[in-house]
Amino acid sequence: MSAVIARKGIAMFVGSTIAGKAFLKASQRIVSLFFSRSTSSGGTLIGLVLAVAFLVCLSAPSEATRVKRLSLSQLSERADSVILGRVLAISTHVGPEGKMVWTDYDIMVEETLAGTPKSGVTRVSFAGGKSGNLSIGIVGVPKLEQGQRYVLFLFPPGPLASAAVGWGQGIFNVVETTVGSSARTVLVSYDREPLQLDSSGMLMRGSPINVGESGRLTVPSAQESPRAPEPQVYDANGKPVSQPPQQPAQVAAQISERNFATLDDLREFLSVERR
Repeated sequence: MSAVIARKGIAMFVGSTIAGKAFLKASQRIVSLFFSRSTSSGGTLIGLVLAVAFLVCLSAPSEATRVKRLSLSQLSERADSVILGRVLAISTHVGPEGKMVWTDYDIMVEETLAGTPKSGVTRVSFAGGKSGNLSIGIVGVPKLEQGQRYVLFLFPPGPLASAAVGWGQGIFNVVETTVGSSARTVLVSYDREPLQLDSSGMLMRGSPINVGESGRLTVPSAQESPRAPEPQVYDANGKPVSQPPQQPAQVAAQISERNFATLDDLREFLSVERR
C-alpha cells in the first residue's frame, strides 16, 4: 500500500516538473524498487526520500531541484513560523532507522516575524549530509552557513526533507551591503532572488543577483542567469553578436537602480498577509 501511495505521489511530483510519459513510467518502477528494498526493514519514509532524491538527480539541472514555484503569499500561508535568526552551529545525526542522515542547524532567534513564536535557540533540520561513514546527498536541499543571518519560512516540526517552505524559496540571506553610497540590508533568497518593491510599493521577487564576499552584490552573467535576455546586437547576416562584458560601473548602476525591500517591508507584508 505504501509503495502504491508513493508511486502516485511521485507521479504528481514528476508530472508537474518533467514532461514525458516514458520518464514517468520509469520513475514509478524506480520507486517500486526502492520500496521493495526498504519497507522490509521498516524504512518506508527513507525509501520515499531516497526515491525522490534519485529521481531529482536524474531530472533536475545541476544547480537546483525543480520545485513548484510559490508566490510570496503562498510562502506566508504555508509557513508555521517566519523567523529572523543567525546560525550558531551545524551538526549532523543519523535517523532512528540508521538509513538517513540529517543536517541540523541551531538558529539563535532574533525575532519571530509571523506565526508560532520561537525564541532562544531553535533547531531546523534538512535531509542529507555526512555522519561517520554514512553520506547522503540530495540535490537542491538548502545548506546554511554558520554565522550567517537568515529569514526562514518554516514548516511545523516534522520529518520533512526541507524544514523551509518551498526549499530555497523560503530562505532569505540577510545581506549587509552598500547600494550606491548607502548602507543597506538586502534580503536575497537561496535561489538568488532579492526581495524588492514594485512601482506601487508591493513586495516582489527581483531578478537574480549574486552575493559575494563582504556582501558585494553583482548581476549574474548571461551564462549564469537562467533567464538571460536574448542578444540585442546582430550582424549583417542576422546572427547575434556577443557583447562585451559589463564594466563595474555598469553593474553598480544596475544594482543601485533596484528598489530593494527592507526587513520593515517584509514585516508589513506578513502582518497584512496573516491577519
